[in-house]
Amino acid sequence: MLRRMILLSVIYGLLLLLPAFLGVLLSCTAQPGGISQSNAFLAPFLGPWSQTLPPNAHPVRLWSAQYSLFTRSLTLALVISTIGFCLATDGWLRHMATGMTVSALLVWGLAGLIKVVSQLH
Repeated sequence: MLRRMILLSVIYGLLLLLPAFLGVLLSCTAQPGGISQSNAFLAPFLGPWSQTLPPNAHPVRLWSAQYSLFTRSLTLALVISTIGFCLATDGWLRHMATGMTVSALLVWGLAGLIKVVSQLH
């Protein structure tokens, strides 16, 4: 079980590192005043919460109700699927939790990458 968790942790890490490095590459094309490389690297890890990063930071209190619901729902889905994967004893449940976690991580990383693309100017 420990070996499987380590392997999936590496896979989950790569699912976030690839968009992070892509964000850094994209930020190299930004005009002056665009997103910095450090924020472009952090954005996929923060997922939809990356809207709070500069430039043009949007505090949580100013988010629309739809975006706030999306952010909180995605965060909750990611937490529940990760916990479900760790605690599942049945193979079928473990596979379902793994699929949910990978799907949620892809959306999470892409939501952060959208922040990078929107701040290229």
